[in-house]
Amino acid sequence: MNIRAKTLFAVETELLNVSMGGACLKARQSFKDTDKQLLKLSSGGTPLIVLCSVVWEDRIGDAEESFEKSMPAFKTGVSFGAIPSDKLVKLKDFIRTSGIPCEQKTSDAYKPSLLRFQMHSNEKAFMYYTNDLPVKKIGLGGMLVELHGNVQPESVFLMELSVPNENPPMRCRGRIASRIPVPHGRESRFDVGIEFLDMALTDKYRLSKFLLFSKIPFEK
Repeated sequence: MNIRAKTLFAVETELLNVSMGGACLKARQSFKDTDKQLLKLSSGGTPLIVLCSVVWEDRIGDAEESFEKSMPAFKTGVSFGAIPSDKLVKLKDFIRTSGIPCEQKTSDAYKPSLLRFQMHSNEKAFMYYTNDLPVKKIGLGGMLVELHGNVQPESVFLMELSVPNENPPMRCRGRIASRIPVPHGRESRFDVGIEFLDMALTDKYRLSKFLLFSKIPFEK
């Protein structure tokens, strides 16, 4: 049946360089199949959150020591969307205090950006993104989905659950309870077990009614 979960994830990344038009990140997570990306920059002051979109992505081999072993790492270029004037000032301040001008030209297949500033060592940023996932199994306590990317066990995120003939979507938090690699050679795909947390009693009732009348076996 057409049961889908919309999730909001947050992933810590290493910020390699940034310009007024975009940034380059390194992470153990691929962002190419994600939606509605937001990048949060912070350097001791008020965090700056900007809308962005993935322009390119390269796999750069196995993760380094700071990342989980046996997982690939990715270098990702993002382009910033329209930035309000007050955020532009904050972005300039962030670049001035956290970056060093890098005038070296790159020779790759991607369009050159504005003047880039290389970040100081270990400068972090958070990428927020949404995913619309088909549900493989579901019960009152949780569900199983197939997910692309390296989600961390025990991480908690916001989510909406949409089932046929039930509106609005049910809302709760989800906890990554298990993560098993999908066989057959599909890169970085996992069967992910998600536990439902803080689901309202009314939404639990709606979900139990859906499972009952759909004759879907589930565990209490």
